[in-house]
Amino acid sequence: VNYYKEMYKSLRRNTELINRNANAVGALFANGTLKIYSSIQPATGNDAAAGTLLATIILPASPFGAAAGGVISKSGTWAAVAVANATAGWARFTSNDAAKSFDCTVAEVGGDLTIDDDAIVIGGNVVVTAFTYTVPLS
Repeated sequence: VNYYKEMYKSLRRNTELINRNANAVGALFANGTLKIYSSIQPATGNDAAAGTLLATIILPASPFGAAAGGVISKSGTWAAVAVANATAGWARFTSNDAAKSFDCTVAEVGGDLTIDDDAIVIGGNVVVTAFTYTVPLS
């Protein structure tokens, strides 16, 4: 049983609070890193990285636009040169102080994070084309 979910199942937050939560999360990753790996995403964000590191993207100072409806979207250019050959499978966002992180799936189509080509080739450009982070309303 998810204690947190059960305890707060009747909790309802307004849009202003949701947007502030989303913006706060986005700000944590200013000048942080986004590491893209092959293989399957670990079970939790606390687990060690699995697979081959394919690219490390340094996130911009403002990596996300302002929240709307609890959603923040990629802002600016997120790109790097690949350091290995493999198919991208997942990514880890890490704050610039390396204390906070979260993981997501990566694909050309259908992943949490969208890249221009998930068949990564060493020396090639890896470009993130879309990513959104959502704070649920309840």
